[in-house]
Amino acid sequence: MANRELEHEIKEAWKALDKDKDGVISASDLRHVLTTVGEKLTEEEIVALLQEADADKNGKIKFDHFLQVMLAK
Repeated sequence: MANRELEHEIKEAWKALDKDKDGVISASDLRHVLTTVGEKLTEEEIVALLQEADADKNGKIKFDHFLQVMLAK
């Protein structure tokens, strides 16, 4: 999948999760989606992704950082 397509898909999915429209979602909400929607990730993959995506280590995932992490994969 091209980066542009992946970026679009990530943005659309984020919009559905970001109820406050502030560009931030909880790590627990992201974990829920990663375990229930689309290609299921292993627990190890989820932990690694959340550790990388939660740059501030505060349980909140910022869209810009998450997008960078996902596009780098």
